[in-house]
Amino acid sequence: YNYYVSKIRIRSEHAVGYLKGTWQSLRGLRVRLDKEDHIRYACLWIITCIHLQSFTLNHQKGVNISRDAFFRRGLEIMEEERVRIAELQEIREQLAGEEEEARAERRDVELYKGKLKREELKLSLFRYLYS
Repeated sequence: YNYYVSKIRIRSEHAVGYLKGTWQSLRGLRVRLDKEDHIRYACLWIITCIHLQSFTLNHQKGVNISRDAFFRRGLEIMEEERVRIAELQEIREQLAGEEEEARAERRDVELYKGKLKREELKLSLFRYLYS
C-alpha cells in the first residue's frame, strides 16, 4: 500500500515541479492562505497555469483547437462578456445623458434665480435713487 501511495506522491511532486519550471509565476506565488478568497485566488492561478499547459501541449501536437469544447466555451463566455460590457456602456451613456440634462436644468434654474435677484436689486436701487 505504501509503495503505491509513494509512487503517486512522487508523480504529483514531479508534475508540480514541471509546472513551476514552465510557469515562473507559480514560483513567485506568495499568497497567505488564511482567508477563503486567498485560497480561491491561489487555486484559480494554479488551474489557469494547468489549462495553459494543456493548451500549449495540444497546440504543439497540432490538435485543432476550434473543435475543443473548453475552447468553444471560452469563446462563448468572451462573447457574453462583450455583449454585457456593451450593454453596461450603453446604460452608462444613457445615465450620463440624463445626468447632464438634470445638471442643465439646475443651471437654468440657478440662472433664472440670479436674473430675478438682479432685477429685484435694480428695482430697489431705482426706488432708492428716485424717491
